[in-house]
Amino acid sequence: MLKTKLILVVGVPGARMDFVAGWLSLLPNFVNMNWGLDPITHQSYGDMRFAKMLDYGESFDDVWPSQFQLSADTNLYITGTGHGGNLNKLQDKMAAGLVKTVIINTSSPATNVKKIKWEFVTKTYLSQNKVSYHQAFRKNIWMVDGLIDKIPKDITDKDRISKVDEILKNPIGDAVASQIYCPGAINIDYNLLFQSNGTQHLCDQLAIAADAPYHQHWNYLLPLAESPNELNVWGHLWRYNDYFTD
Repeated sequence: MLKTKLILVVGVPGARMDFVAGWLSLLPNFVNMNWGLDPITHQSYGDMRFAKMLDYGESFDDVWPSQFQLSADTNLYITGTGHGGNLNKLQDKMAAGLVKTVIINTSSPATNVKKIKWEFVTKTYLSQNKVSYHQAFRKNIWMVDGLIDKIPKDITDKDRISKVDEILKNPIGDAVASQIYCPGAINIDYNLLFQSNGTQHLCDQLAIAADAPYHQHWNYLLPLAESPNELNVWGHLWRYNDYFTD
């Protein structure tokens, strides 16, 4: 059983935690989390999502992958992501050096909260959860279907369009620009991170090293962290400017 430490990247919905955790998982002393990007919405996907169930009250032992042993006596890391729910339950593991928590801070007045909401909605509800090796659904799944008051087989693309349109038209909630609090966590400003060579600051804060090609790879992929301002899903053209004015 491999010993690992956990780096948990948390933030509000739309704060690109999976993108950050995915990039970290490319580094030599990290477990490969099979990071990929949806070509339509630019949503990041991969095994780093295993930790998201902590937000919903699952115990750490139930969420933790059984093939690894959480240990401070190792230089190997695994990355997980979440929205900061129940972080108080990790305080003992943080104090013991087993877990490092990184909070992507979106509370700065300079943060474009409209863009964060757009990315949350488009990446979450316009991305198709495809059948995969680890998740053997009978068919591809749309997350928005869980918000539609119909039995799954009766849901149409028109229903999906109507529901996502409704979500985008709702006022931006305070949670989009809120600050997650966790004693002992590493706070990194969203704007400082999502810029050219922002990963150098991330590595400095985590006390880890990455060679130049990894930072160059971040810079190359950085435009793909952002959802397109126009995308076509279900035969409908979704446009940022139809919902937000900057």
